[in-house]
Amino acid sequence: MKTLTEIIRQSQTIYTNGHTFEEYKAWKDYLINNPEEVKAIISKETIATLSKYCYRKENKPHMVKSVYNSIVQHTVLADSFGYSPFEETFEAAIKRTTDAYTEQDYLNYKAKIKAKQEEREKALTNPETLSEFRTFISRRGAQALSEEQRIRYDELTADQRKESKKEIAKPVSTDVDMQIIENFHAKKQVNIYVVKLSDRVERSTYEELNSRAKKLGGYYSSYNKQGAIPGFIFDTLEQAQQFTQVQQATEVVKDSKAQALRERGEKIQQEGEAELNQDRQANTHRRAAIAENAERKASAKIKFGKELQAIAQAMEEGRIKYLDKVSNGKDLEELKNILVSASYRQSTQEKTSREINMSTVNYSEIPYPIIYRSTAGDLMQMADVEGKKLASARMLKRLGSEEQYIVSGTAALEDYEALFCTRCRIINEWRIDRFKEQLMRLKRVKRLGIDTPEELRAALREYITLTTGASITKEQQEQQELKALERQFIGAKIEGFFPTPQQLAKEVVNKAAINDGETVLEPSAGLGHLAQEIRTAHPNNSLKLIEYNSRLAEVLSKKGFDVENGSFLDHSRNYDKIVMNPPFENLQDIDHVMHAFSLLNSGGRIVAIMADNKRGDRTKIVEFMQFIDKYGVIEQNEPGAFTTSFRPTGVSTITVVIDKP
Repeated sequence: MKTLTEIIRQSQTIYTNGHTFEEYKAWKDYLINNPEEVKAIISKETIATLSKYCYRKENKPHMVKSVYNSIVQHTVLADSFGYSPFEETFEAAIKRTTDAYTEQDYLNYKAKIKAKQEEREKALTNPETLSEFRTFISRRGAQALSEEQRIRYDELTADQRKESKKEIAKPVSTDVDMQIIENFHAKKQVNIYVVKLSDRVERSTYEELNSRAKKLGGYYSSYNKQGAIPGFIFDTLEQAQQFTQVQQATEVVKDSKAQALRERGEKIQQEGEAELNQDRQANTHRRAAIAENAERKASAKIKFGKELQAIAQAMEEGRIKYLDKVSNGKDLEELKNILVSASYRQSTQEKTSREINMSTVNYSEIPYPIIYRSTAGDLMQMADVEGKKLASARMLKRLGSEEQYIVSGTAALEDYEALFCTRCRIINEWRIDRFKEQLMRLKRVKRLGIDTPEELRAALREYITLTTGASITKEQQEQQELKALERQFIGAKIEGFFPTPQQLAKEVVNKAAINDGETVLEPSAGLGHLAQEIRTAHPNNSLKLIEYNSRLAEVLSKKGFDVENGSFLDHSRNYDKIVMNPPFENLQDIDHVMHAFSLLNSGGRIVAIMADNKRGDRTKIVEFMQFIDKYGVIEQNEPGAFTTSFRPTGVSTITVVIDKP
């Protein structure tokens, strides 16, 4: 042997199939009987190289000896080796132990080594158990896991932690009664829940109870001043109930929780639907933006309400595994917020859209509070505030020279709460509220039994699976799409396009006196404001629409109207009733009304909104007014009737009612 690398390689391969017991004995005898020669080879290496095999803090002679001892100990056919340094030297103990080995001992150890290698290779190619996954990750890294493997690893890890938490939840044997009392923590300025014992307990029982409390996130306090109650302190009622075993995992409790979730979900859905169906003015770009935002929030509300109901149903059917602690909308909403943040990170890194899907879960993070370098000044000032001195010093040390520090440890979180979530002259109220909300986000996640990234990912995947399909209905979606199509015409300069305001449209349709079975025409239909009132009031009548602008005609078609894209003045069919709001420019309304009269069946009626400019001695106006005197009447519309129109205008208008003999 000439180099340390060759010695290491020989030590690693001496138990492979290609070597015999005799070769093993020769190799171990060489190492044991020639210590100086082997150490000389080792000492040729640099300290940096030797540090790969032993602690670098030792000087080189000690490092050489450590490496040699490690190599020699590798000849022992066992996972561990022990001896008494008071009775014999290390070398003598190794020689005594290895000289006693038989060929069968060697063959058995070779088989054991081979089995371990096969297990390792299996773990690195197709991990299935949690142990195999951990081997895979330690060697190749979590990023090397496939999507299916990552999901399986998260589930196995979450399952193991759930089992360990069940052990924590087992009741402690004690004869004393426990009472849960809601109290206020004067220093932290937060509500707390105190579990008070009815009597003293044995020391061993107290230690068992205290250990249980800590595992649930609580602690024992004997402080009894300023209204404090001695006992086991918890942040939430659920923790206190779990500590006392008040909240048992029974079907009654499950059904009660599911029912509460269902009722809450139904209420939220109903509120969202009411908000979605609310009439909103959207006749300017600003109003349209406000309306669109309100409708988007309403749609999200409907979806969230349905998600709560889906979780409740899964809970009732026993299909919940990782979301079994969801008890209110706030908890579920926090999971949604985590997914939204994850989708932003995913879109940034992958240059994709912000659509949430299963792969989004891989970008999720537990919402630990974060403090930034900008808070260092606050922390320094807190060094002079009573009750915050030590906590501020510890937090400054954690922050160090970094731009930010993620507050994740138990002690760090306690310091964070004491520093930033209680009243202090250094930090104003609105900043305290922000700090509190950061901590509350984490507490919501903790309430769900989520403490690790693996548990979070498992819960989020279950959430996505259970709530897939929870959304607004197809009809509601189509309605939103139609509104979006309509809003593209806000401010559009289309000749003659001045949609009828809703109130005026109702009045006009009412004046048409449409009877069952009559055919109805609405020419120059625009976006269908008049047509919609006709369809609402007379859904069974045949209704025909005509619209010259192809883009407007497309919207009308998507609204389900029978629409003809073309010029009304070229239309030739006959109708019983015609309701219209024709273009006003250059007295076009007169031409449209006269053509409509030519299409009207005997006994039919026209109700038309026209411009209030039918005075003067122009031949066209005079002849039209003579026509009205013979067949119809004119009614003055309210001043500013079109100021609330989809396309507002201050033009004064009249309504003309014409009956054909």
